[in-house]
Amino acid sequence: MSVTNIQFKKFLFETAEKLRNADIFTTAQRGVVTTTDSGTLTADTDVLIAKSNVRNIRSLTVGGSPLTYGKDYTVNYDFDDGGTKKAKVSFTVAQTGAYEAQYDYGTERIFTDFSDKPMSISSYPRIAIGLSPSPTVPGGIGNVNSTDVFFEINVYDADIINCIEYQEAVRDLMTDNQIGFFYLEGATRPVSFGQPIPSPYEQGKTKIHQHKQEFKNVWNYEVKN
Repeated sequence: MSVTNIQFKKFLFETAEKLRNADIFTTAQRGVVTTTDSGTLTADTDVLIAKSNVRNIRSLTVGGSPLTYGKDYTVNYDFDDGGTKKAKVSFTVAQTGAYEAQYDYGTERIFTDFSDKPMSISSYPRIAIGLSPSPTVPGGIGNVNSTDVFFEINVYDADIINCIEYQEAVRDLMTDNQIGFFYLEGATRPVSFGQPIPSPYEQGKTKIHQHKQEFKNVWNYEVKN
């Protein structure tokens, strides 16, 4: 398996979507509502969901057949529709038939970055996903590279036991779906399971704990002519 370029940004958003859909945090904790958008497509290449704060697509069917994220469709959650923010679902192949998209919208607690602003204790629990140094080595003769993509998932909560339990659920999700990523071609492996520590973002208040878990996705080959 090979790609032209590893799409790191899209991989981070795909990881966030997986965590949201897996209910690592409940919808109540995330501050989102699950609902369904439906309609009829006629050789359409995309469809717009008229919500400004769609967070994740839980499922998508056309004509009763389920579509797969990445393979059959992608999502732009920040699509600008004439000055109005909407979620744009783009199909790999034009679709015809009745569609149903189940999705979450609202606020959020699972992000692809780390907050740089002070937050109140009511802003937790929270998950931050980030990239770690990812070594690249020659992957064959010619312009071929092989990269092990390392990434980390950080859980923040006021309760240490909660941090561990959330991370156990994350670990189960990743190991049960080792080859379940679209934007990475390799297999995901756990690397380390950290110890909860006082969060550095709390400026010495020690009310919130941070627990980091690291993973790597191996055997990503970039082939260029």
